[in-house]
Amino acid sequence: MNTIANTSLTHQVKFLNTTTEFHKNMRLQFYPKIFENRDTGTVNLNFLKLKLN
Repeated sequence: MNTIANTSLTHQVKFLNTTTEFHKNMRLQFYPKIFENRDTGTVNLNFLKLKLN
């Protein structure tokens, strides 16, 4: 049942790895602008799509 519902431990680990990478990419885009007091409106948000395998 877990495999059918994609809720197995393997799927959970993949989800955690994917969200970790997602947040890393977000930080790399936003933090430099935030801490250098620059406009964050120029950040291209297209890269923020969460991709699950």
